[in-house]
Amino acid sequence: MPTSSAAGLLAGQIAADLSAPGPHTGLLIASGSTGRPVLDALAAHAGATGRGVLRPAPHARDSRAEDSRPYSALRRLVDQLLTAASAITDDQRTALRVAFGVELGAEPTRLMLCTTILTLLRGWGADHPGGLLLVDEATKLEKASAQILAFVLRRIGHTGVGALVSAAPGDELFDDRIAEYVWVLENTGSADTLGVDEIGTDRPAADADGLARIVADSFRAFAGGAPSDQLHADLRAALTGAPGRAGAEAIDDAMWLLCVTEQLAGDTTPSDLRAVADALPVRPHWARLAGRVNGDAALGHSALAAEADRMVDDLAVASDPTMMVRTAFVTQARYHRFWWRDALVRVLSDANASPDDTLAAAALLAAERLTAGDWDAAGTLSARVRAIADAQGHRMIGTEWADYTAALLTAYRGEHDVLEAAISRMLRRDGTRGIFLTRRAAHARAALALGSGAPRRAYRLLGDVTPESGYAALVDVDSRMVLDLAQAAVGANAGDDVAALTEVLSRDESEAPLGVLEPLLTAGALAVVTGERVHYERALALPDADRQPFALARIRLSYGAALRSRGDRVPARHQLRSAASIFRGLKATPWLERTHEELRRLGDPSAAKPVRGRLTPIGHRVAELAASGLSNRQIGELLHLSASTVGTHLSSVYATLGVTSRAALRDSLSRLRL
Repeated sequence: MPTSSAAGLLAGQIAADLSAPGPHTGLLIASGSTGRPVLDALAAHAGATGRGVLRPAPHARDSRAEDSRPYSALRRLVDQLLTAASAITDDQRTALRVAFGVELGAEPTRLMLCTTILTLLRGWGADHPGGLLLVDEATKLEKASAQILAFVLRRIGHTGVGALVSAAPGDELFDDRIAEYVWVLENTGSADTLGVDEIGTDRPAADADGLARIVADSFRAFAGGAPSDQLHADLRAALTGAPGRAGAEAIDDAMWLLCVTEQLAGDTTPSDLRAVADALPVRPHWARLAGRVNGDAALGHSALAAEADRMVDDLAVASDPTMMVRTAFVTQARYHRFWWRDALVRVLSDANASPDDTLAAAALLAAERLTAGDWDAAGTLSARVRAIADAQGHRMIGTEWADYTAALLTAYRGEHDVLEAAISRMLRRDGTRGIFLTRRAAHARAALALGSGAPRRAYRLLGDVTPESGYAALVDVDSRMVLDLAQAAVGANAGDDVAALTEVLSRDESEAPLGVLEPLLTAGALAVVTGERVHYERALALPDADRQPFALARIRLSYGAALRSRGDRVPARHQLRSAASIFRGLKATPWLERTHEELRRLGDPSAAKPVRGRLTPIGHRVAELAASGLSNRQIGELLHLSASTVGTHLSSVYATLGVTSRAALRDSLSRLRL
């Protein structure tokens, strides 16, 4: 055994790390075949100490055709595990045979194959205590085997088998997700002069304290309301100058806060998240995507979407709340996938999740529920965020997102007073330097103006926060702004901006950053700015358009109004009635009134005005809550109003409806609904 060489010495160190206490997984980041001497020495070390070794034959340089077949590398591993074949079921055995082309049948699922390999490893590990799985040059494995092995390595600790994988820098599958220990290997000429840097072990490195301190200080500053742009600059400098031995946990936390502060600071910070992440020797798997979904679309839209979908699907078997929340954050554009929402729901129900993770999960889910039309749940989740933040007594990551959701919800329902309270709360979080919040506040006020039939005011509000590149550039700021931008510009007769929007909205979807791509909103906005029937029909025909009911209803309202103006009364009535039904269910009162106004122009009896005066949006909300049996104080707590203000609104409601009691109010509201 070459214990005198650098490779041999490192092998001894790795062997100790991977076996004490109990088996662990390690990743050796090495270019080309430079990691092979270390694995050779580790195999010899294990053999000398009586430990079993699994080592599928390395990928040959002059690869035969069979080496490129699906699961060829996996088959080489299974060949060494046949002594444990009795541990697997007949169905698992059949799945292997079909995967290896030995038997015809339905293609086995990845989960079935992963479970089968883990069962074999568990059986082998029982017969070989302290056994090791060594994988050479994993980057060269064919894709099917690589995907299975990456999944297996994340869960191999339960089998009693340790593992070390050699992979090239930047490998997308074999990275820090599979390993508890990571070493970066630099080849300086020979196996006896290997330069080694250990990263992310459970034993904090002596020089990792610097970054850890900066991260801790940055989180404290964030909690205290420090400006996001300054925090971003400090973290960026710390990460780009991070020592090679910086702890993986410190890097993960630093990248997380860097992502959040870059979003909040907006135009005031350089958008170089991807460059920072790529410069790190080891980075969180979720951070690989963070700088790409909102960045350069030329990176390949379909590839990014596929990568994001894989990350979301991996959440199905995830159990770490922190990782689940951070992955959900960078894959927000894929919120429609089942496992995205399921993962966040599991975080909310996890009694062991930290308040930070619970709050962030609630904030992300609140935004998703608003989009999905479950507005009551969105309001409840936003309130839960506020309750957690108030209990902790400081600003937390996610409070801004929830405040924005709450502001949009009140704007959509026309609750002016409540909206201003929500905006005031939101702007307190980041002072006056956070363009993210300034733009979102303007957007919420613009949404209220549009619902009230004041598009020129909405256009002015959005124009005040337009970047130097122009009004149309706001399309790529936040997907939820897109339809508002279009309706405001058209309603204000802003010809130049309408033309610019038309150009941006007409681009191929592969040219849009994945993080802001919303097909229904984009298609609907294009229909609004062009006024063309074909674009309206295309938007309404999109798959799953009904998953965004408020946006769908607004598109139908706009389409119905356009059809009415052209004299197409029958199709106009159909679109407007459909929109009214959705707005009524959402309690989007101002939008329902606008739809009724269009229907009245068509002489539709379903939109006849009530005999008495119309309630204001906030008056209607107060009336509904009062009719449900809540006291003025309880209503005030829900709407963030004083009890006396609620009483004032209720008096106005009584006068408008001609009632004098809550019982009569309840009956009057029931008649109005009819």
